[in-house]
Amino acid sequence: MQYHFKSKEDIAIAALAHVFEEVAERLSAIDPRDTAIEERAHRIVDTLWEFYGGPRYVAASEILMDTRQQAALHKRVRACRLALAVAYREMWDRLMGDTLLDPDERQHLLQFIIATLRGLALLRLHERDPILFGPHLSRLRALVAAAMRDGTSAVVPAAAELPPLDTNTSIFV
Repeated sequence: MQYHFKSKEDIAIAALAHVFEEVAERLSAIDPRDTAIEERAHRIVDTLWEFYGGPRYVAASEILMDTRQQAALHKRVRACRLALAVAYREMWDRLMGDTLLDPDERQHLLQFIIATLRGLALLRLHERDPILFGPHLSRLRALVAAAMRDGTSAVVPAAAELPPLDTNTSIFV
């Protein structure tokens, strides 16, 4: 380890980048040209839940939480996350390109999906029964499919009703 990494901080950055790049790679494997909207919505939610509902997200969260106490490392981690967020947005636009969602709606939907899955991930820390998660994931899949198909969703307000997006946010990862 010491041969490849100069410091503990370099290991933390590499671990975070690896985990989030892996998620982006899995999402990039979904071909919007060959996947109907319903199936694509299911695959998107399931792919993201595979990460957020698993031990890798917990480990990444612990690393992220630990970096808050170290200003220099936190700054490096934030820069890494912002760079990854750009890749996530590009991948997301590719997945949503044939939908009726405008660019702002696309980003709000991605933020909503990730926030929902993060909440379920916190619940999973305390509740291990997979039966608890099935109904939530089904609703999320249906909401995503409806938003992709209809261009908006009654559950998620239109982009005009939401605060403007911060293009420098790292909420995507």
